[in-house]
Amino acid sequence: MFSSSAYTITVTNGTSNPTTTAQGDTVTITANNPASRQVFDHWTSSSNGVTFSNQTNSSTTFIMPNHNVSVTAHYEYIYSITVHNGRANKVTAKAGELITIEPQLSPEQTFLFWTSTSPGVTFDDRDSPNTTFIMPSNNVDIAAESQHS
Repeated sequence: MFSSSAYTITVTNGTSNPTTTAQGDTVTITANNPASRQVFDHWTSSSNGVTFSNQTNSSTTFIMPNHNVSVTAHYEYIYSITVHNGRANKVTAKAGELITIEPQLSPEQTFLFWTSTSPGVTFDDRDSPNTTFIMPSNNVDIAAESQHS
């Protein structure tokens, strides 16, 4: 049996609709727009009994438990990826994401290897035209080194 008491929802970095409600009601929470160079990542709650319908969606719902609730929207920084003589599967990424790269060369050029002066870039296989690396916590500048055939 549900209580008729109204409980409050406190949202850090977002809003809730409604802001007070009874146990068993559906609450919609929406994250604030991310700051520059950030993206929404996930929701957490320090309150027991809160299960998000989609923890990684910036707007989600949960069923109100029989007590006040606090939830927090979390954000991650994104970093830029610049590829000279090639392309990546993304132009920005969060630290820890797997990035795939491939050269884009003229028919007169032959791929040699990948280089980068950016901290934290380790290619899976720097000698392979199609390779990957794990995005570090900084902007990345990489290049496909080539020679003319």
